[in-house]
Amino acid sequence: MKKVFISQPMSGLTIEQIKEDRERCIKVIKDEIGDDFEVIDNLQENKNYPHKLYYLSEDLKFLSEADVVFFATGWDDARG
Repeated sequence: MKKVFISQPMSGLTIEQIKEDRERCIKVIKDEIGDDFEVIDNLQENKNYPHKLYYLSEDLKFLSEADVVFFATGWDDARG
């Protein structure tokens, strides 16, 4: 089973908007590679740390576990 990391813009979006976009991404991934994958849960919605570098460092940990990275629309304009 492949582990998939989804890179998506989050700044300025509500958690609901982020989750909706993530579901769209999952559908695209499923169309491309089938059902044999697991999405790495890298949403850090319940953490409240003062510095964005904390979130970036956590994402790098998650990314190190991934077999596949999916870049959602707008990832290249996102600051993180």
